[in-house]
Amino acid sequence: MPDVTGVLAIADWRRQVFALYAKVREISASDPRTAHELWREERDKLFATHPATPVPAPERYGFRGLCVAEYDPAWRFDVVIEPPPEPRSLDVLTGTDGVVPFELLGHVEVPGVGFLGVWRISSYGGGLFIPVKDALAGRPGGTYEGGRYAIDTIKGADLGPGDTDDSIVLDFNFTYNPSTRNLSFNNPVTHKLEEFSGARVVLASFDPVKPDRFAWTFPWFSVVHAQGKPSVSTVMANLEADDPLIRLTARKQLAALGPEATREMDRALGRFDSSYRVKLGVIVAANQMPRFTPDSFNSSAWCEVWRATLTGDETMRAQANLLLKKQTKPVDPSVCKELRLKSAQTRTVDDLKVYAKK
Repeated sequence: MPDVTGVLAIADWRRQVFALYAKVREISASDPRTAHELWREERDKLFATHPATPVPAPERYGFRGLCVAEYDPAWRFDVVIEPPPEPRSLDVLTGTDGVVPFELLGHVEVPGVGFLGVWRISSYGGGLFIPVKDALAGRPGGTYEGGRYAIDTIKGADLGPGDTDDSIVLDFNFTYNPSTRNLSFNNPVTHKLEEFSGARVVLASFDPVKPDRFAWTFPWFSVVHAQGKPSVSTVMANLEADDPLIRLTARKQLAALGPEATREMDRALGRFDSSYRVKLGVIVAANQMPRFTPDSFNSSAWCEVWRATLTGDETMRAQANLLLKKQTKPVDPSVCKELRLKSAQTRTVDDLKVYAKK
């Protein structure tokens, strides 16, 4: 038998949170710092005094407020939601709500950082959901090991639309711990956050004196930025990743690396054993590379680009045709056939030598 008083208290909690975010959206349009201060103060009041507070009863007397860093305007973004590279869905089994289905709506690119997945809760109520883990999650003196929520519109955590119809406001100053952190409300997905977040990798250094400062680990972003730019070998390896957003990030990083990456890109195209993902990633990165020139690839690599225009895959074919436009000398199919035959003969001889040694 449900407790009527408790149910109504939670309903009022939700009501107040929705009202708070409505004020935050209104104020932050012109003054995000003031909106953040209001958000901190009102949340502290709710956690300290509301009947539905998730703060455990023994801790309420000494509660002095939630640990929230000072506002940093560098972490506020207006981001466009791009379609996902591939459809993806998750069915998460929860303690009290049964199976909660999630569908990947798309991704946003956080400037200077990487890609972040945007999920749609596809059961009753719908809504957007953006979870994120920071680099201090689970560490002593750090943040909650289960991660934080940046957006969860079912709970009212909504910072509003962006400047265009397909964009949203994403402000990491407003990320918050899920209620499971305090063990009073059921949280349907915290224990499954790794499925949303992918690999946990530090993207920014942090000040140990202020452990709640921003040191984000973004979902589907697999290269360490804190230690400088990623290595070519690491990025090339990420072209093979099962997660499409990791592959998408790797293509962007290859393009940003520029000429220092073209040698490995050239080799990857020319190898017989390079996968479809690697070849597509290299071709896309070459198209995006500002300083790419025809002599960045040798004849064998250009032949592979030409062959890609003959495949049945529409994406590969379109990207290969686009790249061929950068080649000032037309690719000769007869030369390509000779190069492939020579390469195959060389490989056969090498294989026989290896076999003979066994």
